[in-house]
Amino acid sequence: MGAQRLTNNRAIDSSPTWSRDGKKIAFTSDRTGSPQIWVKNLETGEETRLSYGSSYADGASWSPAGPDRVAYAARVNGDFQIVVCNPDGSSPVQLTQSDSNEDPSWAPNGLELIFSSDRSGRKEIYRMFADGANVNQLTNQDACQSPAWSPFLP
Repeated sequence: MGAQRLTNNRAIDSSPTWSRDGKKIAFTSDRTGSPQIWVKNLETGEETRLSYGSSYADGASWSPAGPDRVAYAARVNGDFQIVVCNPDGSSPVQLTQSDSNEDPSWAPNGLELIFSSDRSGRKEIYRMFADGANVNQLTNQDACQSPAWSPFLP
């Protein structure tokens, strides 16, 4: 099967991430005036907004295992914070609380996230449990961002 257009509007739709069953896709869209996270059901064509309560949300990452959840970065009080919610947008939980935290990526087992943050004064990569606990810095060099897990790591 060749390329197929999945959205059709005047908005900028970007940064897609697939659900683990391949039936839905989360993506960023500015169709409401500012970037927000949306989910499209590929079987029905229905598109629903997932992120609320923030003037800007981006970088969705769908959990590959464990509970079905979506992580993304949302602007809160001027800084980006990592938020995790159910695929319908319910039960959002802000996992980070200070500085700017972006680019969440789930571990293959769905138990951890890696993300970029400027909490050390420069962009570095950090790791934390899916509930926001046990945050550890992984890199120690400037300009580290957009981390991604290998699908082959345990």
